[in-house]
Amino acid sequence: MRHRFVKNKIFILIPFIYFLLITTACNSLWYTVVGVRKLNTFDQTIIDAFIEKLPKESFLSIIGEAEQFQSVMDFTSDSAIMHSLYQPIQILYFKGDSLVSYHINCTAPSKGLKLNWNYQGRFESFPPLSAIDCSSYPISLTAYRNIYAEIEEHDGYSIIVFWTNLLYKYSRSAIMQVFENVKHNSQGVEPRIYLINNDAFFSQSEINDL
Repeated sequence: MRHRFVKNKIFILIPFIYFLLITTACNSLWYTVVGVRKLNTFDQTIIDAFIEKLPKESFLSIIGEAEQFQSVMDFTSDSAIMHSLYQPIQILYFKGDSLVSYHINCTAPSKGLKLNWNYQGRFESFPPLSAIDCSSYPISLTAYRNIYAEIEEHDGYSIIVFWTNLLYKYSRSAIMQVFENVKHNSQGVEPRIYLINNDAFFSQSEINDL
């Protein structure tokens, strides 16, 4: 009887664990199961290798410093907004100085061990339908320009993608989703794309210790 009881408990836990995996990419269990790549130290070579394997699209690669990403999180004291700004993978579309579309790994539902950035067809328009209400986020392109000198003032569209080798597969899928969005939906608009790597920050973060 005891063995049957334990067996039944296992069958009950399996769907619960699966539920966690398919509903959010924003908890420690998800990071553990998908296989977080350990970043014990900052390694320029793996960043260069990642960039080299990307399609030859027009973008500017920026290697961020840990202090710079910390400055991004200091934009606000609102804990909910700070939680978003802390996420390893972020996609931000700006029109001029205004944030018009914002996506983070938390808002891309999991499909097994993959992230569906195009959930509900968000990326089938340009700019994409925002996964987060931009009006509640006090974020401007100028704020990022004040931290990352490589970002230029621009009246048109600017796209920032924060990525890390901590989650290299999902970083690549986010970047590819942006490339596809621009290629198929921008209708001649040529946005400036900035790919900002945050390995320096996440090699020191608690996520890396999961």
